[in-house]
This record gives sequence, C-alpha cells and structure tokens, in this order.
Amino acid sequence: MTREMGFKRNLALLACLLCGAFWLAVYAVKIEGRLLRGANDFLQLYAGSRLVGTPQLYDAESAWRIHRQAVGYFLPSVVYTRPPFYAWLLRPLGRLPYRQAYWTFMALNFAAMGWFCWRFFRRHPAAAFLAACFPPLYVAVLVGNDVGLVLGLLGGAVALMEKKRDFAAGLLLSLCAIKFHLFLLLPAALWILGRRRVVAGGAAGGALLTALSFFAQGLAWPRQYLAILRSPTVHPLIERMPNLHGLMLNLLPAYELPATAAASLCVAAAVLWLISRDPRDWKTGLAFTLIGGLLLSWHSYTQDAALLLLVLALLQQSRMTAAVKLPLAIAFLPLTFWMVSSPAPWPTLPAVLMLLTIAGALWKPRSARPAANPAVTATDSSPAPAS
Repeated sequence: MTREMGFKRNLALLACLLCGAFWLAVYAVKIEGRLLRGANDFLQLYAGSRLVGTPQLYDAESAWRIHRQAVGYFLPSVVYTRPPFYAWLLRPLGRLPYRQAYWTFMALNFAAMGWFCWRFFRRHPAAAFLAACFPPLYVAVLVGNDVGLVLGLLGGAVALMEKKRDFAAGLLLSLCAIKFHLFLLLPAALWILGRRRVVAGGAAGGALLTALSFFAQGLAWPRQYLAILRSPTVHPLIERMPNLHGLMLNLLPAYELPATAAASLCVAAAVLWLISRDPRDWKTGLAFTLIGGLLLSWHSYTQDAALLLLVLALLQQSRMTAAVKLPLAIAFLPLTFWMVSSPAPWPTLPAVLMLLTIAGALWKPRSARPAANPAVTATDSSPAPAS
C-alpha cells in the first residue's frame, strides 16, 4: 500500500470514528437517566451473580428485590434467563456494589466491541462506515447488554479458525452459550463446512459449562430454567423482535405459532442447503448461519442484531451478487432499525431484509452458473464465486 493510499484509508477511518462518537453521544443522551443509574439489562446479570447457588436464581421476585436495592425500582421483564454457569462466572461482579459492577461490566463490553470493530473493519473503511451508523451497535453497548462480549468471543473464534486452531476456536465458541438461542444452526453448519475440530472443541467446552451449571445450581436447575423461559414476562413487545417470531406476529397474528414453526423450518433448511453448496467457503457459510440464527431465535431484540456486524465482516470480501448486497446494505441503514419502534408493519423490516439476503444467496443468475463447456474438466480447482 502506498503512503497516499494509507493516508486516505486512515482519514476514512477517522471519519468513521467521529461518526461513531456522534451516534454514541446521540443514543447516550436519549437514555441518559437509565444509562447513568444502570437501570437496564445489566440488572438481570447482577441479580444472577448474586443469586447463583441459591434456589432463587430463576425467581422473579428475588431478582426484583435486587433491582430495588440497586436502582430504587424494578424492571419486570429483566430477570435472569441465562444458564447457571454464566451467573457463576459473574460472581466477582456480584461481590461489588452495583455501580462499580455496572461500570466494570460496561467497560469490558465496550472494550470487546471496540476490539472487534478494530480487528475486522480497520482495513475496510466502507464496511467501517456501515458499522459506525448501525443502531444495534449503540443499543447493545448502552443498554447494558452483553452482545459486545459475544461479538468479541465470535471474533476471537474466527481469528483462531483463520489460523487453523479449530479446537481452541470451538472452546471459545462454547462460551457463546450465554446467548445460545442465537446460534441454533451453528453446530450443524460447522459440521457441513468440514470444521469438525471446531465442533469437537465446542462440545468439550459445552460439556464443561454444563457440568459447571450443575455444580453451581444443583440438579433442579433445568426444570426451573425452562419455567422462566416459558414465562410471558420475559418476552415483552414480541412484535418488535427482528426475527421470524416478530414477523409472523405482525403479518399473521391469528396463525402466529404454526406460521413461525413453518417459516423456521424453511429458513433452517435454506441456510443449511446454502452452505452445503460450497463448504470450502466457510466464512460465507458462517455469515449465513448467523443470519439464520437471528431469524430462528424465539427471543431477540434490536441489540442482538449487532451480530450482523460479524456477517458484514465475513462477507466484505466475498463476491456476492447485488441480490445479496442490496438488502444487507439496507439493513445497515439507521432508518431500518429505527422502524422497529414504529407501528406495524414497519417493525418487520429487519427480518424481511434478512430473509431477502438469504433468498438472494439462494438465487443464482444465469451468468453465475457454470457454462456447459466440455473444455472445463473436473480437475479445475479454482474456487467458485460465492453466490
């Protein structure tokens, strides 16, 4: 790279950084009161870190009591809904006063998100600009959610996979079980992609985390956990979820459950078939696996869509057709996720764009299909363009 090109790239990245600082300030001002008090998603993690090892880990009343002690009132839907091992790992934060624990967690979350963006976007200013304008990024950081930590784990796993350290990558991916509902297709996809050692590492890590959950919470926690997951209290505003669940509630409210189940089966089949067409291109396969996981998740909100940042990072060098690039680019426009809070049917827009991205990858225009040329033999090992 010439000095002039390097200067232009650094200038573009500086512009992205300033843009990101602007949007971070805008979102922070909008929720200043709750942000400074810590009256947000971190309350559930703090409650979990205080209640782990007791029969009240998944008891809403016990969580609300900790809410009142921390911020003066309680948030009804913000109760602990994660596996016990995560609460056990968060115990050091639970020993701190709430404000100290909150700002320590925020710093860790922000650092993980910052590292991820630097690692994957510093050489790609155009993608960095899309990331800098992406509302879920700021929502995830500012509402005390841990999607930043998950992105850091995913980014670390991808970096290890690039270095062929697959078993270590799988161990790191197993920690993403703190939000396992967003990765339902991942084990099957990695198997199809031929990354069997990643699957083995994930299975080993998952076994250790499961054992830790039983060690921390005893034998009764699976039943208690399922009970809290079934509670409608922890699933507010379903119509604003950027997934198939929210989409079907908006479009077909009378047939929400069967429509969601049918659409989920179709999306799962489409994604797995899509990645099986070219298992050598594991980055593209992983990108569509993440999109499929977001759509299939029964419980996801705007902040969870921050995982699309990794999709952008994985696809930024892929030779995608316009049918894939266009809906994905629209999904990164600020207006798309601002619509989530609008009246129906606008909250469905993110899910529709993700579905169109998958559909665009499934469709191969005639020019992209291999020509019927007898001169092309099976020995041609050049990689096929991604669809």
